Amino acid sequence: MMKNLRNCALVASMFALVLTSTVSAQPGMGMGRQLRQQANNNDPAMPYCMRGNMNNRWGFEKLNLTDDQKAKIKDLKIAHQRESLTLRNKMQELRAHLQTLSTADKADLKAINATIDEITQTMNALMKSREAFRQQVRALLTEEQRIEFDLNASKRMMKHKGMKNGMQPGMMPMNE
Repeated sequence: MMKNLRNCALVASMFALVLTSTVSAQPGMGMGRQLRQQANNNDPAMPYCMRGNMNNRWGFEKLNLTDDQKAKIKDLKIAHQRESLTLRNKMQELRAHLQTLSTADKADLKAINATIDEITQTMNALMKSREAFRQQVRALLTEEQRIEFDLNASKRMMKHKGMKNGMQPGMMPMNE
């Protein structure tokens, strides 16, 4: 009797531990975006990486842009965001469709592969759109501004890749 009670308590405590760790891990998803949207750009309570807007993200503020350059870049940015939104929405729909196909009782490998091909084509279009925007912006900049813009792009790429792989910027990946 005592052994059963102890086993029951052990199972209950393990269940509670798993439940609390799962629940506590979930709210973090997407919170950064919400915080950035609510944040004041200069709010010292906000972590540095969450402050700012699209101009900070691309490093435009460091470039000392003229009013004409700012206006042209704003127009390019709006067009790029419109195109990117369409492509990202399509990507989400395709991924949801792939999930549905992949988890079907009798998965259709031909349909799965076709959806994967569509996803890669959409990713390709998104990358090309992003690079076209970047090159259009570069064409508007002076040589000094272009150098600073390119340096900022390198820093963004290293930071993104480092965070994605769980490393700090500047760390080298370990060869396996």
